[in-house]
Amino acid sequence: MKFKMIKEAYDYWGAKVKKLRDYKNPDINAEIDEMEKATTRKEVYAAEEKAKQKIKSYYDWNSASYDVRGLIFDMEHLIDDYSRYLTKQQDRKAIEAKKAEKTGKKDALAAKIQKAFEHPLLNKALESVGKDFFKAIKDSITETETEKVKKYFTKDKFNIKDPPHPRYQYASWHEDDKGYEKHIKYSKAWEYMKEYFNHKNKKLDVLRPDWKEYIDKKATDYATLIVDRWKNKMALKLGEVIERKGGATVKSTSDDLFHHDLFFKFDDGAAFRVNTQQVWARSKLGNIFTRYPTTFHDVKFKDGKFMKIPSAEKMQDEFGISDFTISEKE
Repeated sequence: MKFKMIKEAYDYWGAKVKKLRDYKNPDINAEIDEMEKATTRKEVYAAEEKAKQKIKSYYDWNSASYDVRGLIFDMEHLIDDYSRYLTKQQDRKAIEAKKAEKTGKKDALAAKIQKAFEHPLLNKALESVGKDFFKAIKDSITETETEKVKKYFTKDKFNIKDPPHPRYQYASWHEDDKGYEKHIKYSKAWEYMKEYFNHKNKKLDVLRPDWKEYIDKKATDYATLIVDRWKNKMALKLGEVIERKGGATVKSTSDDLFHHDLFFKFDDGAAFRVNTQQVWARSKLGNIFTRYPTTFHDVKFKDGKFMKIPSAEKMQDEFGISDFTISEKE
C-alpha cells in the first residue's frame, strides 16, 4: 500500500516521503517500508515510533538540527493523513462487505421466489387473486384522486386563494388571525395538490391538462407495486410449503374483489384453505395503506386429523408456517 492518502496532494506528500527516504543519518527506510505495508492505524503509529526513536538515539535531541526536527514534523503529518486514509479504506471495505451480504441475501430470496412461481397451479392462483386486488387498488386510488381534483379545482383553476399579506412590510400574520388561518389553509392545500398544477407552463394555480392520464399512471404504478409484493410474499411462503410436502394442487375462489380463498391439497394427504383479503387502513400519521390478513382454515393433517381453525403451533409443526400477516404501507 502506498502513501496516496489524498490524491490532489500526492505530489507534495510524495516529495516529503522521498526526503525522508533520502535521509541517511540515520537510515529510516525500513520504518517507512513498514508504514507503507501497514493496514491499520496501530501498525502505522508503531512504525512511526520506531523511526522517531532511531532518530532520537542517533542525535542528542535537544541539539538536533532544524532539518531533523522538520523531518519528524513532516513524518507526523504523513502519519496523520495516512492513518485517516486507512480508516476510510476500512470503513469502505466494511460498507462494501455489508452491501455484498445484503445483495447475496436479496439474490437468494429472489431465487426462492422465482422457484415458487415455477409451480404452475400456484402461479395461476396468485395471478387470479392478484388481478382482483390490482383492480380494487387502482379503482380506489383513481376514485380518491379524482375527488381531490374536483374538490380543489373549479373550471381548471385552484379554488383556494391566498389572502393578501398585512399591508405593513414587517407586520405579523398573527395581527390578523382570520387572514393567518386562511393563509395556513391555502399553504396546506397547495402542498397537498401541488402535483396537479401545470408546472410545465409555470401556472401554479391551473390544473395540469393531463391530470386524468396522470391519475391513471399513478394508480397503475402503485397497484402494480403492492400486488407484486403481495404475490412475492405469498409465493415465497406457500412455495416453501409445497416444496416441503413434495407437491400440491392449488385452486382459488373469490366472493368479491377483496376476499379470496386458496385451496391446497398436498401429495402426502395434507390439505388446507387459505383465506386472504385486502383491508385498507390508516396509520397514526394519517397515511393510507393496505393490509392482507391471511388465515388458515379446514386443515387436514397428513395423519388424517382435521382442524377447522388450527393453532399456530400445529401449523408450524406440520407445514412450517408461523406468522403470515402481510402489510404494505405507502
